[in-house]
Amino acid sequence: AQDRLRAAIRAEHKLRIVYSDPQSAQSERVVWPFALVYFEEARVLSAWCELRGDFRNFRCDRIAQAEVLDARYPQRRQALLKTWHQRVRDSGRTILPEFGTMPF
Repeated sequence: AQDRLRAAIRAEHKLRIVYSDPQSAQSERVVWPFALVYFEEARVLSAWCELRGDFRNFRCDRIAQAEVLDARYPQRRQALLKTWHQRVRDSGRTILPEFGTMPF
């Protein structure tokens, strides 16, 4: 499954995922993936989420299905990454709140 995530990131293609939240409730989302972040505890897909209209981080172990779509996302990957990085820095948010802070 992570090969599909990496392929979508490299090609700058949208990705349809089925994602389980911590309570095991599933939702289907279309996301614009731009980074895979590796932690000791988990791997995280960082993406723009069309459903939420904002950046979201998805634990890879909670992605039940992933399908690379033919559609490219409208922004370049580097532009998304730059905007996301600045927002994280400005907000003081963490990538994985359950594991503590992410230093930038």
